[in-house]
Amino acid sequence: MSWPPIEFSCLRCGECCRRLLVDSQLVRKGLPLFPEERGLFPEELIRPGVGIGHPDEPGFRIISYQLTQKVCPHLCDGSCGIWDMRPTVCRAYPYMPVITQGGYVTREASLECTSLMMEAARRHGAFDLDDGSLGEEIEALRRLSEIPSEAVGHLDEAWIYDLKRGRWARFERLRP
Repeated sequence: MSWPPIEFSCLRCGECCRRLLVDSQLVRKGLPLFPEERGLFPEELIRPGVGIGHPDEPGFRIISYQLTQKVCPHLCDGSCGIWDMRPTVCRAYPYMPVITQGGYVTREASLECTSLMMEAARRHGAFDLDDGSLGEEIEALRRLSEIPSEAVGHLDEAWIYDLKRGRWARFERLRP
């Protein structure tokens, strides 16, 4: 049976807000934030994310930050307490930017999203998303993709901050 594309609708269940730390390929990463989004969270919960240059040299430029908590501090009664001001990464969800084997930045839908999991189960695992229902998410994803795109564009001088070890690691080591 061929199913029509899913018209995505966030359930505001808060499940995505409970899995913000990712242990991925040698480092632990938190929820990515643009520099101007740091003020959405208490300062003590923010660390650098991705930087360009060398961390010990003048001119090192931090292009993103990250939240250090597994559960978002704005999760209230199972939903977002700052929905209208939520960070770009939250606006892009269920999409996330992914770096492919060839170094291209593409998008991938998160199957951890409760809404998508429910629809995938109903459709026996096969589904496509209707991009027409994801206008805000796709625009946020475009902006969010600027971070990995800039890192890939400066691969020889890009760094990622490892929350587990509390130090910078070469970004190029994380490429698939």
